[in-house]
Amino acid sequence: MKKIILVLLITLRLYSSETIDKEILDTDLIKNLLQEVDADDLLKIGSSYLKLMRDEDPKGKAIEVQDKLTEMATKTLKKMKLKIRHLNIQEAQDTMYEVKVLTNEGLVRSATAVALNSTGKLMTSYRALAHYKKISVIDTKGNVYDVRVGRVSAINDLAYLYINSKNAPYVTLGSDVKVGEHLYILRYDGLLLSVRASQMKNNYIILNAKVKVQISGGVFNEGNELVAILTPKDILNKTFQSVRPVSFTTVNEKL
Repeated sequence: MKKIILVLLITLRLYSSETIDKEILDTDLIKNLLQEVDADDLLKIGSSYLKLMRDEDPKGKAIEVQDKLTEMATKTLKKMKLKIRHLNIQEAQDTMYEVKVLTNEGLVRSATAVALNSTGKLMTSYRALAHYKKISVIDTKGNVYDVRVGRVSAINDLAYLYINSKNAPYVTLGSDVKVGEHLYILRYDGLLLSVRASQMKNNYIILNAKVKVQISGGVFNEGNELVAILTPKDILNKTFQSVRPVSFTTVNEKL
């Protein structure tokens, strides 16, 4: 039923620019929905809606129905995207930040931070902050933020950063990863690597990334969930170790 309602809402969107925000529309999602929805059921709901439009107070009732459908569709869409499972690169990229670190020795290094909530809570690599003199964070639009360094975990190579932000895009955390699963490493500058989960080791995922240089970044599954933070540790030749979100609770040391 929710699928049918969502398709109806998308149909209504074609006739009303105020029905729902364009940002939640997804052509691949619509295609999959249309393949699964029963045409007769959709016709019944569409007919009921048109009948409502012809009632004595069509405007008020129609707006009320659309509001309810919009609320339901927004919540349902995220869940259904996970079932369809395709990586929305732009959506994931919007949660990424470049961390620029000026060291006490005058060196400049960059790393990737990932937003964990909408108000500026970020996760990055602990090693990237070593011997820092100044840290700044830059979003995908080029906005620069002052940074407060939070707690860290030296053993898991994780560190919290905090910036002053409101309503910023942030990741959804995932936990269920299987050996052989297709994953993606994404960096702040848009570098995208397709990898496989080679081994699950305690709170880590070993990835078979075929690159010779070490990079930082987030590890996403095909449902746009963040399943790990990349670390520079190389377990075997051309592999990466990544830390799963379950280890975020260990980030409680002072830098």
